[in-house]
Amino acid sequence: MHVEIYTIKGRQYKYQVMNYRVGGKVKHHKNYLGPVQRVNPVQRKKGAGRKPSVFARAVTDDERAQLQAVTRSNNAFAKERAAIILRSSSKETVKQICSQAGREKRSVLAAIHAFNKSGIACLAQGKRSGRKPVFSSEQRALIIQELSTSPRALGLRFTTWSLPKLREHIISKKIVNSISIETLRQIIKHGNKKFKKSRKWCFSNDPDFAKKKLVIDALKANAPPGSVVLSFDEKGKTPVKHFEGRAWVCDRKPDGKNSVYKVSANQKVKGLVDYLAAKDIHSGRVYHACYDWKNAFIVIDFFERLLQEIPDKTLYVLVDCWSAHRAAVTRAFADLNSRLKLVFLPTNASWMNNVERYFSSVERDVLRNSDFGSARELVDALFAYPELSTAI
Repeated sequence: MHVEIYTIKGRQYKYQVMNYRVGGKVKHHKNYLGPVQRVNPVQRKKGAGRKPSVFARAVTDDERAQLQAVTRSNNAFAKERAAIILRSSSKETVKQICSQAGREKRSVLAAIHAFNKSGIACLAQGKRSGRKPVFSSEQRALIIQELSTSPRALGLRFTTWSLPKLREHIISKKIVNSISIETLRQIIKHGNKKFKKSRKWCFSNDPDFAKKKLVIDALKANAPPGSVVLSFDEKGKTPVKHFEGRAWVCDRKPDGKNSVYKVSANQKVKGLVDYLAAKDIHSGRVYHACYDWKNAFIVIDFFERLLQEIPDKTLYVLVDCWSAHRAAVTRAFADLNSRLKLVFLPTNASWMNNVERYFSSVERDVLRNSDFGSARELVDALFAYPELSTAI
């Protein structure tokens, strides 16, 4: 490394030259050091030149008290600006404030100019523009439009959009050049779209639905004097087997392997039970019985037991439109017993039958995870389940 002097347009300049070899060639790297003879040899005096002129305007006593209070607050933005304004009002230069506060010159100047323009209001942080959006509003609208269109209508082979499928589709249509799954999710979210599972909607097509519902709602609200309102139905064939469900089991076996809660798919059924129940809508008491099968005569037998169990009261029994309930023998039995009043629910309106909720709790609390050894054990468990129950 050495210094060389070059003459350029009549003036001499110094360069530091470093030689290095690349393969079989020698190359030179030059670093400019300055002129050999200074053009202007006069040195500027220390302290000469333009004086700093950017200071905060005169601060009133009220403003100073507010600024000092803000310096003790938890708002970092307002706290920093208040400190800068107080320092500048004490005639500290911008350079001094930057070195002592550890802030950039741009931030210090912005705080001073904002205070000089708007006063204490400059301590409130305004809304920032932030980063410019990568995708325009037109692109976002096109993405929502594609999402709202059925894939089949666009000539695709599937029926439901997923985020990877939608991403591949909008890129292939040149709506965007590239986009991440998370960005696509956020665009869909801001477009007021949400991935939801379809739900079945129960609807009764009974032409007399409104009339029947009015009668049933009146019975559910208040039972007529000297009567009991019962919700009746059959649970159907319940097999005696090991029912699946969820249970607390050991996480690992003694050998260290993960344990699995298993229920055999091919198991021998140990018996079948038909479970009939009638629930008092107002008291919550359940009257139930188990049979080997069910038909109109079984329903009549259950009604006979109800009349014996609840004497001297009129029974309003809510029943669905199953053929055994509408059979001629069932209607004849009801006509012969003045204390038995059958109230038929609208067709396809099982949600109006309160006993269905009781059957759901039986399914959840009695049958799940059960493994009864015989039909007798299942019947005993059914009769022992509800607190207010009467086996008839």
